[in-house]
Amino acid sequence: MNEDLSATIRTGVTVVLVAALVSTVLSLMVVAQTILTAGQGTLQSGVDRVSLQQYEVYNGGSQSGTDVKAAVSLYSSQDIAILIHTTAMTSADQYYNYNSLLEGATQSQIPAGGVNVPVYTINKPTQTAGNSWVNGELWTQSGIVQFNGETKVLNTKGCTAYVLDSARFNSQLIKDKNNLIVGIIFTQRK
Repeated sequence: MNEDLSATIRTGVTVVLVAALVSTVLSLMVVAQTILTAGQGTLQSGVDRVSLQQYEVYNGGSQSGTDVKAAVSLYSSQDIAILIHTTAMTSADQYYNYNSLLEGATQSQIPAGGVNVPVYTINKPTQTAGNSWVNGELWTQSGIVQFNGETKVLNTKGCTAYVLDSARFNSQLIKDKNNLIVGIIFTQRK
């Protein structure tokens, strides 16, 4: 009988120790998850800042024609619209729209190198007072952002869309209604 009581006590102590060990492990897992969640939020915030920093050079900056062409190339695989106004254009508010298209862009043809090349033009988006950026929305059809990859005109001398490498451009960002950067505007200085 003493042996039965002793075995029962050992079993009871073992169950209590296992329960304490399991509760300690679960508590450590909850603490670890809280720490990881906080770290993930901090990491995401840092990634967002770095992501936005790539556009900072265009926020009210001054760019060369080479920089403008590089931006068209650099953002060609992203949902970023590039609007360019050259001094050869007749309308001061008209811009050529490259890469992702903004709502309101219309297709036309311009002569470039002896052939007519399709281009998209758009009037300059509006700027809200007090903001350094202009407002614009990407043009989507069935959830897909519309795209213009025709950049031949940028390098065709004599074309109104020609961008001289040494030309100087003022730049501005384009943001949508959710305050996300959706494009960059380049306006050639006179």
